Amino acid sequence: MSKAVVLSLRTQYENVGDLFIILASVKYLLQSYKDVILDAKGVPEYYVKEVDSLVGIFYPSKNFSVTNVSLPDYLFKEFDYYLKPGGYSSSNGIKASLVNILRLGIVSWRRLLSLGKTYSFPISFSGPLSFTDSLFFKSCDGVSLRDVESLKYFEDTGVDKVYLMKDMSHYLSKEFSKLSSSYPATKTSKRRLNDVVFSFRYDRCPSIDTLQKVIQVLASKNVTVVSQVAFDDKLTEEISKQLCCNALICKPNLDGLKKLSSIYNETDFVISNRLHVLLLALFCGATPVPILCKGDVKVQNYFKQLGFKTVFEGCDSFEQSFRDCVKLNQTQKNIDLDIDILLSGLNEMRE
Repeated sequence: MSKAVVLSLRTQYENVGDLFIILASVKYLLQSYKDVILDAKGVPEYYVKEVDSLVGIFYPSKNFSVTNVSLPDYLFKEFDYYLKPGGYSSSNGIKASLVNILRLGIVSWRRLLSLGKTYSFPISFSGPLSFTDSLFFKSCDGVSLRDVESLKYFEDTGVDKVYLMKDMSHYLSKEFSKLSSSYPATKTSKRRLNDVVFSFRYDRCPSIDTLQKVIQVLASKNVTVVSQVAFDDKLTEEISKQLCCNALICKPNLDGLKKLSSIYNETDFVISNRLHVLLLALFCGATPVPILCKGDVKVQNYFKQLGFKTVFEGCDSFEQSFRDCVKLNQTQKNIDLDIDILLSGLNEMRE
């Protein structure tokens, strides 16, 4: 095992998917470093407590601590540092550019004093890197990316030491599926055929007419609308009322993870434009069917890499395209989710 490492817990606190990839990242660090320090500076106390308790469930360990890491700590203490996984956007604007310059200065100072290295867990970029983005990431010792489009953005700006690998959620795929009392549903009669789960972003959602077409094509008799992100809760309630079906609101905590594991273990199709809705469903043996809207490039790119089809609302012959998507994805849902490739990629980045 190596020396100490720091990971900030600052993320989108209302998002189950973001919580999950943070937990997966902590698990990897606990297996790879002697001491893991989770930086709680600026993080709500309830979220810190939730992460603290969940780490003990997914990977019981005593070699981690939760504390506020100060600027002097970053400037003078020895440890490696990891950027959190997830989606990033280009740092346009004065404030974002100044933050990048500050980060660049800290990383350069740490390298000068040989205090430790800087890496990133698998991330994706929603657009080309800004000038200060490229400067900062060039200063890192290794950057892991989770989709080919982001890789192109980094290569276009001359950032080397980049590694393409799977989303961090794969690292806890088996643990998540086993949270449900229905596990393993695929080997029992508990999976309800043709059941459907819908889950969509609050700012990008197919029309009710499109969702009704989906229900008709799949001959679904039981439909549930699920929210994994607090921003989606209101939309989830509205869709459930219009479709006259149940709504399930899941919070980023153990109870929320168990509810999601249970419904994904029991349902047949999960239809969404949320990356981690589709991935968590896949881990439980459900068929992920990405119905996408304009702007859902991240999901399109990632599932294309995994060998799945996606379908965009409003495309020509939508119903036939949807049938083709379902047919292929049903055969692909049993793909190898072994974490060894992800693990070897993360380890290679540190060599």
